[in-house]
Amino acid sequence: MCEACTYILSRARGPFCKAESRSIWCTDERRASPATSARTPQSVDKAHFGIRHIHWRCIRPRLVTNPAGNQSAQLESVFNRPIRRFLGLHARAFVAVLSSEMGILPLRYRRLLIALGFLLYLLRLPDHRYAKLALRDSIDLLASGKSGWFSDLLHSLQTLPIPVNVPDPLRIDVDMVEDIRERVRASMTAFIIQETNRISSLYLLKDRLEPGERRGDPPRVIPIKFRHYLSVITYRKDRVALTKILTGCHELAVERLKWARNADGEKVTFDRPQRLCRFCKHKAESPEHALLGCNACPDLVSVR
Repeated sequence: MCEACTYILSRARGPFCKAESRSIWCTDERRASPATSARTPQSVDKAHFGIRHIHWRCIRPRLVTNPAGNQSAQLESVFNRPIRRFLGLHARAFVAVLSSEMGILPLRYRRLLIALGFLLYLLRLPDHRYAKLALRDSIDLLASGKSGWFSDLLHSLQTLPIPVNVPDPLRIDVDMVEDIRERVRASMTAFIIQETNRISSLYLLKDRLEPGERRGDPPRVIPIKFRHYLSVITYRKDRVALTKILTGCHELAVERLKWARNADGEKVTFDRPQRLCRFCKHKAESPEHALLGCNACPDLVSVR
């Protein structure tokens, strides 16, 4: 790992409550000049560059490897840590949210797409090339019931959250691989949508409409995309606050009381209607209630 990525990750390990002046993900308003204020897109660009630097320089070259044991989990941890840091989310944030909000493909799908691209390259080689002959040997190993690179690739396809099956792998060709790549992308999209619909904390993200990229384009549902609010809201604290509300990583009772424990350390279960607002004590303390509905706190009403 290069020195820049080591520095970025070492700073990303710190708690989220660090002052903005000590964070590499934003510009310090107190030190910035008026021409380079933190309320300009430069702070977002620098933060996004840090994530892209780690992804393209240090992680992506290792995606084609086949780490064994817990190395794959470590790679995913390194992959997700700077994304969580940029979004301001805690370690319990769902992985599907990281991909959905940042527009970065999940690691296992990215690895598969790279492997399928390499398979396309091998299939298009002339028959006398050594790499093409090695591929044929790997296919022969599959036909004889032995393991090899090609069988590992098929196993990875079948163990996806939404499996992708290859009907006749011994007759693999370019057109079949192109179809497999499209089905892998469809599996990835369906996985993100499925996770968003399954997890109750992400109800604000269900069927969310994303503004069109061009003027006049109607909004539409896009499961994986770098969300517009991440670049429109340039002040980090405001951006993180909105991200936490959308992704269910906020400090309101509807989420905090999911992890409630008694004095003996045993988990206590509260139904959603029982997670009452700390001010009015009548309704569940949800984001929509705290932001729009509760009138029991004069200070809260005055800042709306």
